[in-house]
Amino acid sequence: MSASKILVLEDDACVATDIQQRLEKLGYAVCEVVHSGETLLARVEALRPDLVIMSTSVQTELARHESTQHLIEQLEIPILYSTTHADPVALQSLARKEPFGYVRTPLDDRDLHHTIAMALYRQQTETKLRKMERWLAATLNSVGDAVLATDIEGRVTYLNPSAELLTGWTFSEATDRPLSEIFQTMRGDAHTPVDSPVTRVIQEGVVLELAEGTLLQRKDGTTLPIDDSAAPIRNEEGQIIGVVIIFRDVSIHRRLEERLREAQKLDGVGQLAGGIAHDFNNLLTVINGCCFMLLRTMASDDPQKGKVEMIKEAGDRAAVLTHQLLAFGRRQVLAPKTLNLNDVVVTMERLLRRLIGEDIELLTILDPTTGSVKVDPGQIEQVIMNLAVNSRDAMPCGGTLTITTKNIDIHDQEARDDYDGIDSPSVMLAVSDTGEGMDVDTQRHIYDPFFTTKAVGKGTGLGLSMIYGIVKQSGGRIAFSSAVGKGTSFRIYFPRVAQDAAMSPPLPANTEAARGSETVLVVEDEDLVRKLVRTILESRGYAVLDAQDGDEAFQVCRNHQGPIHLLVTDLVMPRMNGKEVAERLRSLYPEMRVLYMSGYTADAIDQHEVLESGIQFLQKPFTPIVLANRIRELLDSRPAVS
Repeated sequence: MSASKILVLEDDACVATDIQQRLEKLGYAVCEVVHSGETLLARVEALRPDLVIMSTSVQTELARHESTQHLIEQLEIPILYSTTHADPVALQSLARKEPFGYVRTPLDDRDLHHTIAMALYRQQTETKLRKMERWLAATLNSVGDAVLATDIEGRVTYLNPSAELLTGWTFSEATDRPLSEIFQTMRGDAHTPVDSPVTRVIQEGVVLELAEGTLLQRKDGTTLPIDDSAAPIRNEEGQIIGVVIIFRDVSIHRRLEERLREAQKLDGVGQLAGGIAHDFNNLLTVINGCCFMLLRTMASDDPQKGKVEMIKEAGDRAAVLTHQLLAFGRRQVLAPKTLNLNDVVVTMERLLRRLIGEDIELLTILDPTTGSVKVDPGQIEQVIMNLAVNSRDAMPCGGTLTITTKNIDIHDQEARDDYDGIDSPSVMLAVSDTGEGMDVDTQRHIYDPFFTTKAVGKGTGLGLSMIYGIVKQSGGRIAFSSAVGKGTSFRIYFPRVAQDAAMSPPLPANTEAARGSETVLVVEDEDLVRKLVRTILESRGYAVLDAQDGDEAFQVCRNHQGPIHLLVTDLVMPRMNGKEVAERLRSLYPEMRVLYMSGYTADAIDQHEVLESGIQFLQKPFTPIVLANRIRELLDSRPAVS
């Protein structure tokens, strides 16, 4: 181990020589003897000694330039004073000036060695302590949580940058102020003050956590929800000398929790809605189908015709409601296509202008570079239509409706603010208005089914519920912003996909039902629906066999002589679902086509794995014309692949 380097500052040459000789005798290396304080600082910075022995007479001169303080604080070099004072009071005063001590001339070798050893040890200890303090400060400054410390009297002694950000107070502003002034908390439900945790932590020596829902009032008066804990700070003897409070902003966490609760609530209601819609669709299939057939047989002057038409109109309106329930519950059958949302908006523009009226200006801001998405075109049109109608109703005195499209990357701040779950490149469709806007209470319920702010008879309250369901079922995300008097904006994000081949245009719907003579097997567990389908097909010339379940269908087939050209089966049935029935019958009739029908849900369809390429599906309720034309189209198509 090399000898410690010592620099001597002494204006008396004889004393300086004596000090140097004694130090070298004790094994220390005297790197230089300086006789003037003017050159001390430069020599110390150049030589970097381990210790400086300085005459008090020179120190008096240097004190005017604060050089000694600079040596101690900046260069971290300890200083010992050499003095000729013999007065105990004077020596005591000198010892209090600096922490490293003094030596008295004439020198005593033993005292000199002891004093130097203590000064060097103390310096090493304080250097380690300062390094630890710097490391601790760097650590506390780097952590994401806010850290605030107080002394035993509850006065602030430390804030890290996160605490400065959350409280709005800087470290210099907050130091020595009472905690109650810097860290003001209140109950979120009642906005009444919360007692400071410092007193109890100091008295009981326990770790405390604030109650859930606590708000922190910042310096500017704004509040934010926080989660925090307070713990005692103890010295080496275990005595409590202060309190440390660690807290964090839980705004995002609370928003995510609220979204999760909302999603769980909507999912539960959606399951109920889907089940109700399934049962109603079976009933409406019969009601609307029978009305349709009755109207076709009634004379134009039949006095009962008006009543039947009223029943049919009510049934059609009920069918729309069940369709909305399925959309809300994310349980409708979608036919997704790869498309560009710009094309959808352009196609609908003329219709939307007529829909919103002349006193509302329609603006479309469509990014020409917008990518493709895979969605059901009809459902997206329904989403845009419903949002446009809501915007129109929110602007009774006119305004502006703006439809925007653009690409969104996963790192865009806009997407992160709207929905933390956006994890892939997306396309945004935004519908914004300058209308009345919504208050906070209304915003909490906008996706609730049957919730509406419109007058009685003006709305069902299913519009936004349906939009929510369509977007979710399509793999998208929806967000909104609104303020009273400042309008509302809905933003929908769909994942971008690669462009598929051009989509073939849909075939025009026939207005007259097609006929045929083939043999059709109808398997349906609802008696009324089965009887209706049989009646419709027989009236179109088909030979019809029917069964209420799979077992009965096999019995019918064993007793039947001849081919079965088409199987029309309900998808969800007891004991054996429609796909299982079709697979077993295909072994007997390889050329048989299959048409699945259901008043149920996409969940059921996914479960029974029928959404395959080439699979035909008919959603209940359907009209006799739609059923007959679909069957004719299927029978005239190429043979099914078994």
